[in-house]
Formats: sequence, C-alpha cells, structure tokens
Amino acid sequence: MTDLNGDIADIAFDELGYDSLALLELSARIKQTLGVDIPESDMRTPGGTLRMINDRVSGAGA
Repeated sequence: MTDLNGDIADIAFDELGYDSLALLELSARIKQTLGVDIPESDMRTPGGTLRMINDRVSGAGA
C-alpha cells in the first residue's frame, strides 16, 4: 500500500487506488469546475495532471 502521508504528486493514480471510473469523474469535474478538458487517458499522476491543467489555463498547452 502507498504511504499517503508523503508527497504523492508523482505516484501513479492506479497505485493510489484510482480506477478508470474515478479518473473519468475527475476529468468531468475538472472540466465543469475549471473549463479545462483533460482526457482521463492523459491522467497518469496527480502532479502531471496539475501541470496539464496549469498549462492549459495559462495558454501554454492549448
């Protein structure tokens, strides 16, 4: 089991217990809340997902 007390930014979502349905829900919430489309297939880690969001919000990844 992964230790959730440390830095989990670069731990894969599947190692954190996220399945494809959880990632689909996360993708939908990000789009609804922030207006940013991040396909669940592109989500690998929390940190990577946050970097994609930040890039798209700032226009760098558009």
